[in-house]
Amino acid sequence: MEFLQQNHQHDNWYIQEDCLTKVPLLVKPPKGIEIDPSISDSLAELVDFYATAMDFAGVTSDHTHFGKSLRPVLKDRSAKIRDYVFCEGGRMPGEEHCDESHINGPAGSPPSFVYWPRQTAQRGDDTHLKGTMIFDSRYKYIMRQDDSDEFYDLQLDSQEKTNRIHEAAYAGEITRLERQMLKWYGHEWRFWELCIQDALERFINPEKDSFPFDRYRI
Repeated sequence: MEFLQQNHQHDNWYIQEDCLTKVPLLVKPPKGIEIDPSISDSLAELVDFYATAMDFAGVTSDHTHFGKSLRPVLKDRSAKIRDYVFCEGGRMPGEEHCDESHINGPAGSPPSFVYWPRQTAQRGDDTHLKGTMIFDSRYKYIMRQDDSDEFYDLQLDSQEKTNRIHEAAYAGEITRLERQMLKWYGHEWRFWELCIQDALERFINPEKDSFPFDRYRI
């Protein structure tokens, strides 16, 4: 609804604009926790909620996750736990099982269905193409699988109206964010590579112990 009102579009799976990705987070910590109450500009991801809840509960995860506790930010609103945040949406070409239309059969849902416009818009590979976003508090870079990349300077263009991906003045910042995104992908894929390797080992040796998550804590 928020994207329909602002941009007259009913599908936002692959959109990375701030009105969708900048989600307000209100925190009421447990009594007695030292806090610096106010609004913080510190970057956070949804996975940080999980890490924060575990931190306040005094428990340790027995599996790998990528969240970071927000406790330092609650104590000092100027503190930073992340230099960058990431977001993904859409699907790769041919991944019809990832949209909301093909799961209802080759013809999709009937036009009388309330979400038919949204689901129908997802049927095309080009209209539902996967995009990955990185943001550092000022600059936002979006990589798309068809090379229609985007780059925005939110300090000068808070509404993200001007794509500056081809402006020479921003070449250095674009390269920096591209490299950071590559590191992020490498970080995540290394974990799944180890998961697959261990699964194959357990397939060959069924007596192998259950999956050792701690071995892959990154």
